[in-house]
Amino acid sequence: MNIQEFKKGDFITRVEPIEKDSFTPMSWSMTQTNKDYTFIGEKLEFKGVINGLIHCIFYNSNEGIEPRHVTFVACRDMDGWEMYQEFDIDNI
Repeated sequence: MNIQEFKKGDFITRVEPIEKDSFTPMSWSMTQTNKDYTFIGEKLEFKGVINGLIHCIFYNSNEGIEPRHVTFVACRDMDGWEMYQEFDIDNI
């Protein structure tokens, strides 16, 4: 899905890797691949697209870790999103 299909407050997740480019932070570029798999399957609360950036809140599943603001480059990362679905591993 395209990021513009979501509304503020929707819980979303990445389902496709992001192609790395010259704007990709240095720590990501140290891996062996040209794709960034960060946030695939993770719960993100969509806040909006502002000033060319996709703004989300990342909810880490580890206890004691506060939610944090994350951004994605809108011109590069518009596609590859889906609604996040909660699941119970025992019911799969």
